[in-house]
Amino acid sequence: FAATIAAGNLSTFVTNIVSTCTTYGYDGVEIDWEESVTQTPYVALMSALRTALNAVSPSLLLYMDVDNGQHPAATVAAAAPYVDQINVMSYGDTGIADLAFYTAAGVPVSKLSMGIGWSSVHADLTTALCGAKVNYVLSNGFAGVSAWQVGDLSPSLTDPRLVPSRDAAVNQLWSPAPAALATATTFPAPGIQGIRAGAGTDIPGPARYPGYQTF
Repeated sequence: FAATIAAGNLSTFVTNIVSTCTTYGYDGVEIDWEESVTQTPYVALMSALRTALNAVSPSLLLYMDVDNGQHPAATVAAAAPYVDQINVMSYGDTGIADLAFYTAAGVPVSKLSMGIGWSSVHADLTTALCGAKVNYVLSNGFAGVSAWQVGDLSPSLTDPRLVPSRDAAVNQLWSPAPAALATATTFPAPGIQGIRAGAGTDIPGPARYPGYQTF
C-alpha cells in the first residue's frame, strides 16, 4: 500500500478501487493494509476513499482491518471518522484487550467488530470461545464480529464454531426469527431461503448474505 499511494498515485489508486467496486456491484470496500502502516498516508487513503465512495453513493461501505501489533491506536482513531466499520483481527484469544486498545484511544465502540479466526493459521478452536466473543460484543455495544474465514471451516456452515455467530446473526436480522430456525440443529433447514432485515423488508440471501442463503 505505501508504495502504491506514494509519489502522487493516491488519486489513481482510489479511482481504480471505486471503479472496481461499482463495476461489479459490490457493497463497498475493505482495506487490509498490514505492513509499514504510518498515520499520514493511512488516513489519507481512508479519507480519499470515503470522499470517492460518497460521490458515487453514500450507502457504499468502507471497512478497515486492524490489529494492535501493526496499527497504532492513534492512527486508527484518526481514520475512524471516515469508515463504517473497523474489523479488529483478534484471533485465538478473547479479543477483549484488542478492543480496549482502540476504545482507550477514542475509537467509537459502535464501529469496532471483534475478529473470530476460522482459518488454518488464525484459529479460535472452541465453540465456547467463539460464543464468548459473540456474547461480549452483543453485550457491550460493539458493531459485531468479523470472521476469517468461513471457507476454512470443515465442514463449512455446519462446524460447531459457527453456531454462536450464526445464531446471533439470525436473531439480529430476523424480526421475528422463523420457527424453523428456532428448532434447526443443522443447515440447511428446510424452507429458509433469505434474511429479513426488518419488519416487512426481505433481502434475498444470495444477494447480500451468501453464507446464509439456504438455511
